[in-house]
Parts: sequence; C-alpha cells; structure tokens
Amino acid sequence: MAFGKNPRMDNRRSSSSSYCSTVTLVVFVALCLVGVWMMTSSAVVPIDMSPSEDKPEQKEQITETNSRPFEDSSGDVTDATNGDSDAPTDETDKKRFQTQNLDEEVREETNPNPIKENQETKSEPESENSEEKKDGGGETNGDTNGDAKDGETTNTEQQQEQSEEEKKNTELEGGVQEEKKEGQIEEKVEEKKEGQIEEKVEEKNTEDKSGESKIEVFPDGAQSEILKETTMQNGSFSTQSAESKKEKEVQAASSSGQTNNNVYNWKLCNVTAGPDYIPCLDNVAAIKKLHSTKHYEHRERHCPEEGPTCLVPLPEGYRRRIDWPQSRDKIWYFNVPHVKLAEVKGHQNWVKVTGEYLTFPGGGTQFKHGALHYIDFIQDSVPDISWGKRSRVILDVGCGVASLGGYLFERGVLAMSFAPKDEHEAQVQFALERGIPAVSAVMGTKRLPFPGRVFDVVHCARCRVPWHIEGGTLLLELNRLLRPGGYFVWSATPVYQKLPEDVGIWEAMKALTKSMCWDLVTIKRDAVNQVGAAIFKKPMSNECYEKREQNEPPLCQSSDDANAAWNIPLQPCMHKLPIGASERGSRWPEQWPERLDKAPYWLNGSQVGVYGKAAPQDFMEDYEHWKHVVNKSYLNGMGINWSTVRNVMDMRSVYGGFAAALKDLKVWVMNVVSVDAPDTLPIIYERGLFGIYHNWCESFNTYPRTYDLLHADHLFSKLSKRCKLTSVMAEVDRILRPEGKLIVRDKVATITELENMARSLQWETLITEHQRLQVKEVVDSEREYLTMAQRRRAERSSPSTLLRVALDQCSRRNDLSEALRLYDSARADSVPLSLHHYNVLLYLCSNGPKSSLNRGFDIFRQMGLDQIPPNEATFTNLARLAAAADDPNLAFDVVKRVPAPRLRSYGPALFGFCKRGDFDGAFEVDEHMLRSGVVAEEAELAALLGVSVEKGRGESVYRMLHRLRAAVRRVEESTAGVCEGWFRSEVAEGVGEEEWDVGKVREGVVRGGGGWHGIGWLGKGRWRVARAEVDRDGTCRCCGERLDCIDIDPSETKRFASSVSGLAFQREVQSDFTRFQEWLARRGPFEAVVDGANVGYFNQYSFSFFQLNSVVNGIREMSPSKKLPLIILHNSRMRGGPADNPKVQELLERWRRSGVLYTTPIGSNDDWILIAKSMGNEAYSDENLFVRLRISKEGPVFHMPPPYSIVIQESEKGSWHIPTVSGDDIEQPIQWVCATRSAANTLESGSHEVQTNLDLTMAA
Repeated sequence: MAFGKNPRMDNRRSSSSSYCSTVTLVVFVALCLVGVWMMTSSAVVPIDMSPSEDKPEQKEQITETNSRPFEDSSGDVTDATNGDSDAPTDETDKKRFQTQNLDEEVREETNPNPIKENQETKSEPESENSEEKKDGGGETNGDTNGDAKDGETTNTEQQQEQSEEEKKNTELEGGVQEEKKEGQIEEKVEEKKEGQIEEKVEEKNTEDKSGESKIEVFPDGAQSEILKETTMQNGSFSTQSAESKKEKEVQAASSSGQTNNNVYNWKLCNVTAGPDYIPCLDNVAAIKKLHSTKHYEHRERHCPEEGPTCLVPLPEGYRRRIDWPQSRDKIWYFNVPHVKLAEVKGHQNWVKVTGEYLTFPGGGTQFKHGALHYIDFIQDSVPDISWGKRSRVILDVGCGVASLGGYLFERGVLAMSFAPKDEHEAQVQFALERGIPAVSAVMGTKRLPFPGRVFDVVHCARCRVPWHIEGGTLLLELNRLLRPGGYFVWSATPVYQKLPEDVGIWEAMKALTKSMCWDLVTIKRDAVNQVGAAIFKKPMSNECYEKREQNEPPLCQSSDDANAAWNIPLQPCMHKLPIGASERGSRWPEQWPERLDKAPYWLNGSQVGVYGKAAPQDFMEDYEHWKHVVNKSYLNGMGINWSTVRNVMDMRSVYGGFAAALKDLKVWVMNVVSVDAPDTLPIIYERGLFGIYHNWCESFNTYPRTYDLLHADHLFSKLSKRCKLTSVMAEVDRILRPEGKLIVRDKVATITELENMARSLQWETLITEHQRLQVKEVVDSEREYLTMAQRRRAERSSPSTLLRVALDQCSRRNDLSEALRLYDSARADSVPLSLHHYNVLLYLCSNGPKSSLNRGFDIFRQMGLDQIPPNEATFTNLARLAAAADDPNLAFDVVKRVPAPRLRSYGPALFGFCKRGDFDGAFEVDEHMLRSGVVAEEAELAALLGVSVEKGRGESVYRMLHRLRAAVRRVEESTAGVCEGWFRSEVAEGVGEEEWDVGKVREGVVRGGGGWHGIGWLGKGRWRVARAEVDRDGTCRCCGERLDCIDIDPSETKRFASSVSGLAFQREVQSDFTRFQEWLARRGPFEAVVDGANVGYFNQYSFSFFQLNSVVNGIREMSPSKKLPLIILHNSRMRGGPADNPKVQELLERWRRSGVLYTTPIGSNDDWILIAKSMGNEAYSDENLFVRLRISKEGPVFHMPPPYSIVIQESEKGSWHIPTVSGDDIEQPIQWVCATRSAANTLESGSHEVQTNLDLTMAA
C-alpha cells in the first residue's frame, strides 16, 4: 500500500512527454557495486510522497479518484473501477472487471515492453554510485547485486515510509540512500488514466523455462476473505503526532530483526519488577535521574531508548484465568499474588483473600456496601445522567480495583478506569484480571492520552487528586476531556464532612468550579454508605466564559488543540466550546445503542475519509466490512472459543468497526489509535466506544498478561519502518495472557517474519492459504499454556526450582532433618526462597518434635526479613507451631491475622483449647469461625462436644448434638464414644425438664420435618445407653421406638431441583436437554429410572445387556403397576460391540416401542439427564430414593432404601438415636447408639412387611 515516502528510491522525472517510467535504483552500500537489472523483473514506479515544506509534521497523503478502501470478500465493500475508460458502471461489473483486470496487469508486468505511464516526481540529487540502464522500450531499470553472492538474485523491492526528519537528514547529506534488504517485498504503484492509484504487492519472481516471470500478488476482493488494505490516507484527519507537535523523532528505518536463518534469541527480563514489569513505568534508571517527584513525575511514562526484547516470566503458581462473569467476583490469588490492598482496604470491601482466591465483594472507599447501590444513588441524584442511554462512556479517576466499572456493565456503560502504579500495588492489574477495562496512568505533568470532549461523565470517588491547587490545573484537564453538557461526579470527604481541612478544600472547589462555569447541580448524601456526592455539569456554550469578570482560569490560545494529547504538558487554561452546528461537541450524541451504528453528525461529505471516500461513506463501509469479516471469519473460521475471551485490544483501530462488530459478545475492546495515524479516536468515542492514543514503538501502559486477544490490521508492516519488530513482538508477548490470541492481517513479508518469531516463541500458529495465488497470511497465533521453552528451561534449572523439588520430596517423606539441611545450604548460597519454600519448611517443623518448634519460629522470622508476604497456609502452619508448643492462645491470635481463614486455620487453636479443657477459649474460636462463614465438620464438632461433656455443660452438649445432626449423617466411632460418655455421666441425669408441653414438642417435630424438635432435654433421670440395631420398618430393637423418615423442605427441594437443571443446561447442549424434557413430557411419568451404563457394567468387564435386562425386569416385577422403568443409555451403547448382537437389537427395539428407552446424544453426559430426571419430575420432589444393587447367581438382588432416615434423631419422648459408621445394612446392620430414660421393651426379632412407593431411582 502506498502510504509513505520511500527514502531508498531515487525519484527523477523522465524525459517522455506523455508516458514515463521512473528509474528505480538500488544501491547496496556495503558492496558499492552496480549491476544489470534482470530482464524479467517488473518495473517499479515510486510515487513522490513528499509533503510541502510549510507542513513538516503532517502525515503524507495519497489523493486518488475512485479509491477502494478495502479488498475483501465479494459483496463486502463496493469496489471502485480501475479507472480505464471502458470500465463498466454497475457494481457487479465493477467487481468482475477488477478481477479480470488483475490478471491483465499481471501479464502486463511480465511484458518486457510495458506501457509507459506519466508519473510526476520530485527531482533529487543522484547518488554517485547510481547508473541508468535503458531497456528496449525506453524503460529504466534499477541496479542489481549481481556481484554480491554467487547465485543470489534480488528480484523484489519494498517501498518504505520515511519520516520528515529522516528526509531532511538525507537531503543534507547530498542524496537519498538507496538500499535493499533481504526479505523485503516490492510494492508496485501504477497511476491509471484518471489518476487512480492501485497498489500491488509482489513476491519474489521466479523465472520459468520460457523466460516469463511468475508473479504472486495479493488476492482480489472476490477471491480473498482476508482484508487487504489498499489505499489508506489521512483524509481530512490530522495525525496525533501533528496535533501534539511533541512526538519524538521517528526512529531510523532499520532491520526488523529478520536474518537469513531467522534465529531469535529470547531471554527472560532481569528486572526488579519481576512478573509485573511495565517497561515505561519501571524504568528505574530514568526515574532516578528525575529532578523532582512533586507532581508524580516518577509515576509517568519514562520509556527505554529501545523497546525491550526480553520476555516477562510468569508468577509462580499461575493458572488460566477465571472466565467472565465469575471473574468479576474472584480471581486466582497466584495470578496476582498481592495482599497489601486486602490488608489496607479489606474493611472497605475492595478485595479479600479467600483461600486460593482473591475475592471482590464489589465495594469501594465510598461504596462499602456495593457498587450497584452507589450507581443507582448517582442516577437518583441526577436522573438526566441516565446510565446506558445518555451516559455511555465515562472516565473513572483513581479507580482502585475498578469495581465501579465492573458493575457499570450491568447498566450498559463503558468505564475507562485508570490509576497509577503506586503503593496500592496492582490495583489496575486486579481490574484487568477481573475482566474490567483499566490502564495505568497518573494525573501528573502531562495530558492524559485521550482526545478532548469525549467522556459523558467523569467520576472521582476519594481518588486522592488535589483538584483545587495550582490554579486547578488537574481539574482543567478533566474539563478538556469532559463532553460539553457532561457531568463530573465528585464523592469525597470535603463534600460531606465538616473537618477544617475538608471545609477549606470544599470552599476552594466551589470557587474554582464556579470560575470554570460548571453548574453545581446537586449535593446528595447516601444514607447507606454514609457518604455524599457533589455533581457538577459542564456548560454547552461559551456564554458564561464571556461574562466572567476575571479571566481565571484563562482561556487557552486559539492555536492550542484540545485533541493534542501525546506528551503534551498540562496547561492551566480552558478551551473554548464549539459553536458551529456541525462542530463536534456542539450537541449531545445519539443515545446508546443508536449512536454505535450511525456516522457522527459532524462528519460531512466534504471531508475525505481515511480510505479516500467521503467521510460518512468511509465510516459506514468500514463498519460493514468488519461486520462481514467478524461474522464470516473470526467467529466461525478460526477455532477461537469466544466464551473464554474478555479483554480485547484493537492495536490499530480506524473507526472502531472491529469493536462495533463484536457488540453482541461479552467482551470489551480497547481501541488504540497510533500517534502517527489519522486521528479518528474522537469518532470512536462518539459512537459509544472507547480507546487511547499510543506509539507502538514503546510499551503500553498495562500489566503483563492482561489481554485475551490482540488484533493487528496492517500494523506491523508500518511499524517495521520505525522500530524493531522483535521489541514489538516481545511487547505483544508481555501483554497477552497464556492461551491468548493474536490475529494479524498484513503483507506477505511481514507475515512471514512474524510467523518465524511466533514459532521461535513456541506459539501455535494457524495459517490460511489462498491456493490460487499462493498467498499465506497468519491469522491466529496462540500462546501455549505455560509452554514457552525458554521460560520452562530457565525455571527448571534454577536453584530455586531445584530446592522446591527437594523440599517437596522431604514433605512427602516427612523428613524434617533433610529439609532443614537444604534450607541452611540455600541460605549459605544466597538462593532466593519463595513463599512455597517457607510454607513447606513451616509445615514440617509444625509436625516435628518439640525441639523443632523454635526452629520453625526462626524460619518464620526470616521470612519476614526477606519480605515474603504470608498467605493463609503460612498462618495455618504458624498456628500449628503454636499449638504444638501448647499455646492455643498464640495459635488463635495468629488465626485472627488471616484475612480469609479456612477451616484448617482454626484447627490448631480449637483443638488446643479443647485438649486443655478450656471451654470458653474453644467456643470463642467457634464463634469466630461462625462470623467468618467457616463451617465446622465432624472433627471440630466432636472436639467442642467433648469439652462440653468434660465441663458438664448440658445446654452446650444439646446444641452440639443438633449441629452434628445437621452436618453428619453417621458419626465416627470416636464421636459415638463421646456421646455415650455424656449419656452415662451423672451430669446428664440431672439435665432436662420433668414436665413439658407435648403440643409444643410435636409442633417442633412437624416444623423440622420429623426426627427432632429442638426444644431441649426432655425428662430427668438416668439414661439407658446401648448399641442397637434397627428393624426394616425402622423400629429400634433396644427401646422399641420407631425412627422417622425426615421430610425435605419442599421449597429447598425445588431450589435444589432448579439448581440441578440449571447445571444440566450449562453442561449440556441446550437443545439436547430441551429435547429430553419434551420427550419426558410425552412418555412419562415413570415410577423408576435405571442408569443403564452403571447397571450394565456392574461387576462386568464389558457392557452386559443381559444384566441390564434382568434388572429392568426385576424393577417391573416390584412395581405395583408392573410398568417398565425409564432406561437411560448413551448413544454410543446402541451400536458396535455387544449391541450388534441380533438378540440385543431385538431387545432395544422392544424398549423403543414401549417408549421406555431414551438415548442421550453423542457429546452429552447421561448422568446429567439421570439426575435432572429424578429432580425435575414432580413425582420425585418429596423424596429421592436410590436402590442399591447386588448381583448374585440367582439374579439381581435389590436393597431398597429404608423407610426411615439414617441420621441423628431426637424423639418426642426425649430419646436419642445416633447412627455410627459401623455396618452397611447389606452385609451387616448399621450400629446405632440408643439413649433413653424410660425402660423399653426389647424386641427379640421382628419381621415386618415393608410397603414402599416405587418412585425410585435405580443406580448401581
């Protein structure tokens, strides 16, 4: 594509009056030799792209008639004619003519006598080594390097862009250097009769036997689905470089890193920031040279002179991120292993450490009780804000972990959140890991990298920015960014507190905003969060500015461009507002989502778009193009699982068409507009999207591993003129998450180079081939999950990794002495120890002899000296050390320091107090557990029961027995022993009421569903305690009482059934599960369900249809209705193997005709169907019974579920029955602890007929 100047071409005017050819001279400086251009080479006609002298920084443009913005699939974007006089006029013929003419032009290029075309060029001094050689038709050919290497012939050249600074330097030296590098691809630019410019990209020509050249070109729109940019220009848009006038000098064109053997040596970054390295924010050497940090200069960008080419390592224990929307509420701790915010801001519900997760309750400093309430509070205060309609794109200043932005998605709002990389470690990294848009930035001495007048709302909640000082410079920057008529929401202590400092700040803010003509719309107080917010509105006209008595803050000079934002110092001034009806900002955009699809009102037909057409038409064709590419290729043709994609970046956005095409997916797109590209970022914001300015020769202001997908459309070929592609690729590797995707669309040579780099990085590459023209384009490069060879080799061989492996082996063997020896050796050799190393050592010490306890405490102190932040496992091990030292109080103090303790964290303190007999201490730990939401299990409950028994606390024993009943079905023998000890104690004889309200007790039993009442101990006197068995009808053989079948609460059952069905819908193809439900509605109801796979495989080496049939028939015989049960079989069982037996086929057909056989589809899980059937049918909502099966020589033996519940039961008479783990009710009966105060008739034996409802679920 002809987009920029080529400094390595000598442009001279031909002497021909009508048509002329431009001589292309290729000078190889290293050899300084002149050769003869091969006869089969194509003529290259460069175009003079030099800008006028009075505009040194304006980006060069191509003016063309009937230009084509895209070449893509047929029907995508309307093609323009070639410019020939006989070109057809209708659109269909235009496409056909273009396709035909493509082949004609290829033949033209092979003609040794091509037609000369008139090309006006700028005359420049000729290099002293240049030489012209005339061909037969008067065509001038360039030099060749015939003397360079034996057998090596260069047949292609690539026209390259040159910055204005390079151009000037070259002219001062007296000529234009001409050099051709290996691997470059030539661009052929021909001028048609009407002045149309069409670009051709040629690969290396190969000479066949007849002497003709075979030329490979990019495919025409009717032949290629992949977009090829043809003619891009600035149009009516200036570049961000020109607007800013501060862009650094463009780097000299240099080799992009490709060598003959394409060898790339990647190394790990050796920086103090480690896995969190951001090159432009962690440039320690540059930051040390700063003269002042008063205005947060040390938080601003300070990029290295050359982009780093090293690779950022992964943090230890990194795991694939959690998918959206679950990621909004929790992320893996080891992906962002920072706990400082949890310690400092945990009480404000920013972030908490919960086991292996970091959880985000959705709070913030000003909205501790949730962001959604706070969001609604703002809209209730000013209904005109209208989230998701009038207000679509907002700026959240000092965003913290960006919970506000995360919850604004529910209101249809995009929030550009930013915060500095400061002592609040990793707050932006938290946001991006959660799937919420954010960038690292600071309000310091330079403008933020956004255009002016684009944000609908600007929000600051205790963002720690001193708006009122130094003439309000920082607030004036927000004024530049805020759209006329937009709102500034300020929620901070000066709004609602009356402390002297706060009052002073509020008075200063009132005066400043009034002088800025901001209207204070309202001050509201949020009663829930106990905070207040002041909401200001920016004016829509200049009327207030003109009426001000004092020009403070002053208005900016008319030459000051509000859109200039790249490296521009802040100025304490205000830009005048647009007044023309067709100017951007003169009126509010369309409401969302209408604004997405419409060209902005301020784009008019007189403006030339980026692709050469009228700006509104350019905009719409770009949108239609990307909708076609996304729907036809990206969503279906690349194998991308879009459900795992959340954070997306368009590295070279034009109008935001790619982002707009993804509007129906649950993704957000960061649109990046390069500083040297047409400044179309205001258009992107106008349509309800967002983005940022950036120079890709520098690193991006984001943490490593923060984007799921990067999209680069013709970006890398442009960057290769300004910076090294190896550094850009290293930056891509830094930004992408493991398993992330990079979609590249570019020129052949660039694609080939990128493909080599990707393979050297051990990425997986998907390549598309256009067979007819043999053009290949990398469309998807996928990072393998944790498989970068260099990283893995470096990690495996490092002393830290070797130490970790050795310590893990010691842990398995419980070898404390060897672990301590390894630790001492590592300390002597200065081997860095990680959190995992210390946790293993502390665990071993806590399990060792008494003599090792002090060593464990010493290791913990050393861990603090090494500044290794502890986690929950660390505190748990420390608590174990304390408990082993017989100090449960210290163990409990340690637990209190854990941000999110787990059950194991409490064990040492709880068991320590119970062992000591400290009743109060044990239940203080229990109370702390309950407050923390930690549920005790049998071991902890048994310990609390034991200390209650020991201290004779009858009420506590009663409570603990009921907690055991709710938590455990059958107790361990040790727990049963504690229960027996209580009932046999003298204290137990005296507890209880001698008289009680029978009606109240029965009411409690009914309320609980049977089996317990919860009123308290009933009766007094000595307990009779024995081990007993229960008859088939549920009668205790010791006391004669009958056990209850405890009902499940109907509402709880319904919720559980809905949950199971929901899981089945998630795990199964929805159409498959819906089909099953419809089938069941037609065929059911069924009294029993048989899990065919489990029954057919039970005690068998292969699937047995005979066994399955015998079970089905046995169930039918047991059924009162003699109806066959529902049989669920996977589709794979219906063919092949045993299913091919004719008798089996006959059996299956009989089941089909009877309507009792359901086969689950391939790819489906029959277990979900089985469970959902049992839970979803109304007949199964009261009780869900599973029949156990045993196969004997006589056939299947069914063990029906008992008519009573096997769980701790408390009778209306005050008796207790506690089931133990002894027995299984098949081979041996279950043993129960029977405790009763009254004499009971002992039954010798019993034989009772069991009448059961055969609404059963059959399972092996």
